[in-house]
Amino acid sequence: MRVCFITRRGLWQFQGGEQVQIASTRRGLQTLGLEVDLADDLPDGYRRYDLLHFFAVDRDHIPKIRRAHGVTKVLTPIYWDRYQMYPEAWSGRKPPWLVRRMAKLRRWNRRLRARIGLRQAGGGSPDDLDAGGMLGYASFQEVADLVDFYLPNSEMEMEAVRRNYVFAQPPRYAVVHNAVDVARLDHASDYYEKRFGFPRAVLCSAAIEVRKNQCGLVRALSDVNIPIILAGQVRDERYHYALRALLRARPNAHLTGRLEAEDLNSLYRRAAVHALPSCHETPGISNLEAIAHGCPNVSTKLGGLEEYVGPHSLYCNPYSVAHIRQQVLRALELPRNAEGAAFVRSRYTWENAAKQTLAAYEQALASRP
Repeated sequence: MRVCFITRRGLWQFQGGEQVQIASTRRGLQTLGLEVDLADDLPDGYRRYDLLHFFAVDRDHIPKIRRAHGVTKVLTPIYWDRYQMYPEAWSGRKPPWLVRRMAKLRRWNRRLRARIGLRQAGGGSPDDLDAGGMLGYASFQEVADLVDFYLPNSEMEMEAVRRNYVFAQPPRYAVVHNAVDVARLDHASDYYEKRFGFPRAVLCSAAIEVRKNQCGLVRALSDVNIPIILAGQVRDERYHYALRALLRARPNAHLTGRLEAEDLNSLYRRAAVHALPSCHETPGISNLEAIAHGCPNVSTKLGGLEEYVGPHSLYCNPYSVAHIRQQVLRALELPRNAEGAAFVRSRYTWENAAKQTLAAYEQALASRP
């Protein structure tokens, strides 16, 4: 089988869960004997492929999918629904820069709503979508009926897609799980021992951007006397500036920047808790990595992680500082989770994810009208 992975342009400028998922799935499929090319545009002679695999809901994909006639097209949405569970997220006070941006975007949104049939979900107001959210909704509706098969990372993700978009026919899909690189988990440096001298800390491993909600975590632990380590590459300079301003009033908080896997493993091994209270999320590879190291974990309720690991993690409302605090304090009382580590390491591997992907490809090819 010959497959072409088609990604967003500029994807590899950063390193995060999407990039890890794409690279690891590709290696796994190649191990299974598939020929897998990588591109950021529809390649010339695309009909030589049995299947085109697009990644992420992105408006950049629209012309590519439109042009790709006669070849089975599958999409890994990497999609999160802002109104899925907590519509009150957008009802609070907004910073002035966001208010100004929203004033401009509401005019766009009124046109888009009529054009793409945007439906309200969970009581949220479409007027409260930011630029990325509106483009995401518009882009997905454009391609909803052009994709033959979907490969969401969880049932929760696919349910969000079905809730918010109009399909001519019920979408065909198969869940393909996110995973961890088990072989790399056991390679750890002495980064924690060399840089940090304290015995316990709360770790958050995620890119520095508004969606990951590091500011919410810092506020939640403002009166808790424990160090915080924020490990991740800066993706949003404005959010990074706001985070640094918040950290000036919070002693014992540390920004590490992007780390190599061995250094990150050192943090997972020594952290008392890993917390990722994202506002929107797929299950989150860093959550799985933390649990695979036996680290007590607090995840957002919005990412589908509970489908993966159930009781092996705690879950918080990312829009409630009080609830984040409550769950992190609960996690600080927990011992290392050897049972959860064994569960993740045996079930959520990239080898298994590649087998799920291949099975989904075969189903997509067999079911294409």
